[in-house]
Amino acid sequence: MALPAIADLRRRFPKARMVIAARRSVADLFRLVAFVDDIINQDVEALRASGADVAVLLPNSFASAWLARRAGIAERWGYATDWRGWLLTRAIRRPRGSLHQGAYYQHLIHAFGIDALGIEALGIEVRPLEPALTIPDSAVTSARELLAGRGWDRERSLVVLAPGEKNDPHSHAASEDSMFLLSGSGWVHDLDAGERLPVESGCAIVIPSGVRHTVEGGPDGIVSVGGPVPPDHAMLRAMGVKL
Repeated sequence: MALPAIADLRRRFPKARMVIAARRSVADLFRLVAFVDDIINQDVEALRASGADVAVLLPNSFASAWLARRAGIAERWGYATDWRGWLLTRAIRRPRGSLHQGAYYQHLIHAFGIDALGIEALGIEVRPLEPALTIPDSAVTSARELLAGRGWDRERSLVVLAPGEKNDPHSHAASEDSMFLLSGSGWVHDLDAGERLPVESGCAIVIPSGVRHTVEGGPDGIVSVGGPVPPDHAMLRAMGVKL
């Protein structure tokens, strides 16, 4: 969810060196972002060695601000949350109301005056929540080989949900939605009936046509095969599939 805000920064400062201090669990994700120059660990030594002039702190935590201060980064920008305002050189009040996490991060970036500095006047588009990753061919090949080694026949469509991830609420007017869980667990939400049904590896699910539903990944996520039967041509066209 941080990628749209980071992209706004890059579009405004195209020549700046951009370094991301990331947890190990998400560091590989940032390595797929073409405009990020380097990924470093979240520790004092790595931050100090980066030579950063400005730290833009997307997390709300006191710890992130204290880390940047200990690393000697002169400018530390972020939300004035978690009693850390005194550690920041530019402290922004949190927005009122509920925001999508990606919009929350973008609000912080724009509150620094990025728009006022002329991002639109420079002909740079302020884009909506559209994260972009560049997947190298080598990563795609490695993923195919890994899945094939786990029994994938290289033909069936796989649907993968990360832990806690939900697909968008939807229905299929003329198709049943079928799904067989290869691994993981989670829930199927019948939005018309208001029911939340647990599912796990080995379960087969059939959802009647016209029923609004969504699928949510559990603690280990979900890997499944299946889809609308017969194929939902309108959905496939919306996804950019040529029929």
